[in-house]
Order: sequence, then structure tokens, then C-alpha cells
Amino acid sequence: MEGDPAMTTAAPALVPGRSCGSCTLCCKLMRIPELDKPRLEWCPNCDVGKGCRIYSERPGSCRAFHCGYLAFPYLDARWFPAKARLVVAFQATRLAIHVDPARPAAWRQEPFYRQIRDWALQGARTRRQVLVWQGNEVIAVLPDGEKSLGAVRDDQLIITREKRGPDGRMRWDAFVAERDDPRFADWDGRPAPLRDSGRGT
Repeated sequence: MEGDPAMTTAAPALVPGRSCGSCTLCCKLMRIPELDKPRLEWCPNCDVGKGCRIYSERPGSCRAFHCGYLAFPYLDARWFPAKARLVVAFQATRLAIHVDPARPAAWRQEPFYRQIRDWALQGARTRRQVLVWQGNEVIAVLPDGEKSLGAVRDDQLIITREKRGPDGRMRWDAFVAERDDPRFADWDGRPAPLRDSGRGT
């Protein structure tokens, strides 16, 4: 999809008529820093399949979050997280797909995989990462392939950038770096196109 709002919109609006309903999957798959809740554990305030027990007093990160199904009209009912077993999370510099460990290959099924690949292609143009999270294990979906990054800590950086391979062709790569690594002091979190003769990491 050309000009996909998921890859270009600063702050997506919510789709009229859609709601969380019976879905509480984000309460399991995603981290809630204010509560020290790690990924893949149910939030203690979640009434599974019903909603948040402290909805009016929920943390700021929960208030600010709306999954892709709620934000993008073209993600139809098949993307409803409780059914799809994945949660699309829009962020300023990346699009993250959090996958239920009970269905780790859900993101590789259609219609999800084709759309995720398309996001990766657009991400090269709009400078936005596309990452699949399986707990703390991360797969970077690149315009020309995928790369497993293993377990990534919350205090680490995920770098994606274009570089020149041994055959002279330009390819996309992804790797993990420590936040205090001086080489990436100016890293803004966005994929970087090739800027030099191809010296990679």
C-alpha cells in the first residue's frame, strides 16, 4: 500500500466503531514500565477477556497505546488481536508486531506476512523500523530479508541501516548495540541509508 498511514502518520486517529471489546492481548504481550510488568506476563490488573480493572487509573503508557487494529481502517477483522494472536504497535520510529507465544508463527500467515513485508519496504523510504517481538526475542524485517537478533534488552539499541556487501551490492542489516556505544551517540532510532563507502559493523 503506497503511502501507508502506518508508516507515515505521526499520530494515527482511531477507527470509528472499533473497540477493544473482549481483547486483552496487549495486557499480556507488551511491557508496562510503570508497573514493572515484563513482556509475556499478564498484567495483574487485567481481567482476561474482559478488560482493565483500573481502567480509569491505568498507567500513562496504557492510555497512550492503541493497537493497529484500532488505528488503521485497512486492517480488517482478521487483525483483531484476540483472533490474529498478534498486536501491531505503532511507535514514532518503528512498527512493532508483538506475537503471542502460543502462536509464534502467526505473523508468517496471510494476510499478515504480506502486509508486514510491505511495511518493511516502505520503512526503507520513511525511515521506520519493522520489528517482530516474540517476548524478548526480536526479528528485524528488512526490505530485502529478515534477521533474527535474539534476545534484546530494553536498554539496548536496535540499529538498522544500509551497507555495501562484499559483492558491491547494497543490502539492509540490523544489529543490537549498547546504548552507551559512542558510535551510535547520534542514533535517532530510524533506519539509515548508506552514507559512505560501505564500511559496515
